[in-house]
Amino acid sequence: MVESRITLGSTVKNLKWNWKREPTKTDEVGKLFGLLEQIHDYGWAQRADSWKWVGGGPANFSVYAVKKLFIMAQNYSDFYKMRWNGWIPLKCNVLAWQAEIDRLPTRVELTKRGVILQDINYPLCGDSTESSAHLFTACIFALEVRDQVARWCRLPPLYAFDVRDLRTIAKVLKLRKHERRTVHSVNDFMVYLNC
Repeated sequence: MVESRITLGSTVKNLKWNWKREPTKTDEVGKLFGLLEQIHDYGWAQRADSWKWVGGGPANFSVYAVKKLFIMAQNYSDFYKMRWNGWIPLKCNVLAWQAEIDRLPTRVELTKRGVILQDINYPLCGDSTESSAHLFTACIFALEVRDQVARWCRLPPLYAFDVRDLRTIAKVLKLRKHERRTVHSVNDFMVYLNC
């Protein structure tokens, strides 16, 4: 393959091109010259082409070795395991999960995806941009709803800085298991009601 395209003399490298068409456009010629600059000082050897597996493990290539290499390269530190709640409807669980991983179609997320909007501020309060964190934790209306529900449930005021804080607040409170699950359900349902 490469051997049939390059002939080496004592000081000269002859490249035999096999073009379907000659490079004529400026960018094509520029890429060709860039390639030639990269290979100019390469130390070519007079031998047959060969492939070498450098993926680690045994010297012979195997599908198992590639699979092992991929598994070692994966980073699971950012993965989040969602705790689903069977006491509330599935749509509430899904919405709470989407809010927690910041995948709701808020104005901020829509502009990230190229949707042109006149204003990205939250129209209900106008204090900040419309993001999941603002909708469920920072907006004055969300704070008031959460405060009223906490009072109704005879809980201390619930402070959260992010949706994940709001969803895990039941673990922090010193409650029995049944009460923690109730608080978790109420918080997830409040996320659903705020939309």
